[in-house]
Amino acid sequence: IAGMDIQDGIRRLTGQFRITTQEAKRYGKIAGDLYKDSWGDSIVELQKNVATASAQLGDITTAELAKVSAGILAIADTWDADFNAVLRSTSLLLDNDLAPSATAALDLVTAGFQAGGDKAGDLLDTIDEYAQHWAALGFTGEEALNQVIHGLQNGQRDADKLADAVKEFRLRSVDDVDEVSQAYSDLGLEAGRLRLQILAGGPTAKTAFLTILKAIESVEDPVERNRVAIAFLGTQYEDLGPRALESLLTSEGALGDVETAAEDLGRSV
Repeated sequence: IAGMDIQDGIRRLTGQFRITTQEAKRYGKIAGDLYKDSWGDSIVELQKNVATASAQLGDITTAELAKVSAGILAIADTWDADFNAVLRSTSLLLDNDLAPSATAALDLVTAGFQAGGDKAGDLLDTIDEYAQHWAALGFTGEEALNQVIHGLQNGQRDADKLADAVKEFRLRSVDDVDEVSQAYSDLGLEAGRLRLQILAGGPTAKTAFLTILKAIESVEDPVERNRVAIAFLGTQYEDLGPRALESLLTSEGALGDVETAAEDLGRSV
């Protein structure tokens, strides 16, 4: 029966994904091995999962495709998450160069769940919405998720609000409007240079981000600090509360051990 299911799945895959029979057989072999290892409810469903993963993750070896598919299934099983939702977040971390490989991206997602990043139920949605903004500011995926996890440990309500503050900073800090220009001046910072650094992206953008936030943090008058912070971070700063700057300035240590997190999870479930 399993052999018939695999052949039926192969026929379906060639039509659904417009792939060759050889490619469909490759996915069928991976799905069959996963099913033998007690993953999934049916071989046909697993074949579709594997094919979808291959389509989204791009140039990936058979061995890594099998490994990543198993890891996504382990996350879905452990935290009652949707396979496609986990895959999408993994793919976006990879596509935005926040992780060097699909395996590394999935390790980040796994570690994020393990560290409590989904306590408000929004970890995957946060990755999906803000991956491009983290990348534009020069963060690695590990730094971005460390910031999110630390923020949650530091009393923030959810992952989305903290990441939204980062997005607002990216947009506001390069906006040549009076409110922002005055905030730069009041902090004693050179607006033109810092705006160019942020627009350049990469490490220079992250350096500018930290420079500006540390300057805000150093303002002694709480009313003045609130004013300049809102200029750069919007009302998200007020929503995040008195520990907002501390949360945004911390981007290491909260995730714990990331490497092989997905593979290790798969062995435990």
